[in-house]
Amino acid sequence: MSLARVATKASSSAPASAAAAGPAVHVVTFGCQMNKYDSLLVEGRFVRDGYRLVERMEDADVVLFNTCAVREHAEERVYSWLGELKRRKREHPELVV
Repeated sequence: MSLARVATKASSSAPASAAAAGPAVHVVTFGCQMNKYDSLLVEGRFVRDGYRLVERMEDADVVLFNTCAVREHAEERVYSWLGELKRRKREHPELVV
């Protein structure tokens, strides 16, 4: 599994000015529709706090995983991605996961 295989998107609700501001954040959502809605709320909060949303995990200064504690498969997928990010964290110690 490679980081490039993740299909994610930056929220279209982010203002254009956010693209040039602050640290980059990438939110990855696993689980139900409610989690997707929660992720949109979290993305909005990041933007209001001066972060910019990025589509690629590789471009992020902060990576946030939003998962469902009810669905075991969703949690397992997060653990898999954390393993992928371990190498990147060694190369970029400032990365926040």
